[in-house]
Amino acid sequence: AVLGCNGSDPGGVGSQGAVYIYVRTGTVWALQQKLTHAEGAGGDFLGGRVAISGDTVVATAAGDDVNNISNVGSVYVFVRNGTTWTEQARLNGTGVGFASSFATDIDISGDTVVAGAEFIDIGSTNAGAAYVFIRTGTTWTQEARLLSPDPTTSDFFGSGVGISGDTIVVGERQDGTNQGAGFVF
Repeated sequence: AVLGCNGSDPGGVGSQGAVYIYVRTGTVWALQQKLTHAEGAGGDFLGGRVAISGDTVVATAAGDDVNNISNVGSVYVFVRNGTTWTEQARLNGTGVGFASSFATDIDISGDTVVAGAEFIDIGSTNAGAAYVFIRTGTTWTQEARLLSPDPTTSDFFGSGVGISGDTIVVGERQDGTNQGAGFVF
């Protein structure tokens, strides 16, 4: 089981966040490891959203600073070897910038990650996007940036994401009408 604690985690830096991995033996769950990221700083909010597939965990860090730009946001990938988890990659989408809070939602299926970014300004303020990353060996690359077919201001496309095999679903919180919508890719 994977649990995110994006606030003031016990023993951590204020709002840096952490991810906790628990394993079950019989009916007993025990903490296997607490995960943080190498660039960790207060206000990163690591663990706001988490997902697991096999021996890979992904976690959002919506407040992560990238290249001295505040609150861009990142996705961190951790992999397990035996009983030890290590950071494998830090993922950032194209076109993200100051206060983007990239990766407001996350999901993983095998070697594919989808990250929602509902506050991205693409054509309109907070139109949103979803980013697809593929792993080959230990290298992650962005494969696609998914957009709403009719983006408008404050759609918040990417507010929710899900993936299973070759199918991705992206939620759009308002769809210009405050009704919301879901898109299947």
